[in-house]
Formats: sequence, C-alpha cells, structure tokens
Amino acid sequence: MSHFALPQQHLAQLSQGLEVRVTTDALPGRVFPGKLTAVNSMVDTATRNVSVQATLESPDHLLRPGMFAKAEVVLPEKVLR
Repeated sequence: MSHFALPQQHLAQLSQGLEVRVTTDALPGRVFPGKLTAVNSMVDTATRNVSVQATLESPDHLLRPGMFAKAEVVLPEKVLR
C-alpha cells in the first residue's frame, strides 16, 4: 500500500478503483500498476490536499517501504457535449 496526497481540485473525480501508476528513480523504466483503494473525505486545511491510498502490484518485491516514488492517478475523461 502507498499513501500520497493530491490537490483538492481533483476530489470530485477521485474514486476507489481508479488506475494508479507509480515510478521511482531507484528503478528507472519500471512502472508499477495499482488501484486507488481509499480516498480520505477530509481536506488538509494547511495544504488543501486530500490523502489517498493505493494498492500496488510488486510481485518481485522491488518496492520497499519508505522509497520515494512518483504516483499518477488516471482520472476519468470528461465528455464534452
């Protein structure tokens, strides 16, 4: 599991099950897929960010607790009408 924060502007688009992609400089070229598993309902008043949790796939256990990583949540596309 991985915890990270996202700007509150995206709160309405966040939901469990969204695709997450994680990369880390320690393992260049590797993308670890996962799913958003929790979205905190509170916004941090100091940072205006919302905390989220993702569960990642790392069957070879290359991701370690405390590693610095970059997380990307794939948001749903807006349909223009």
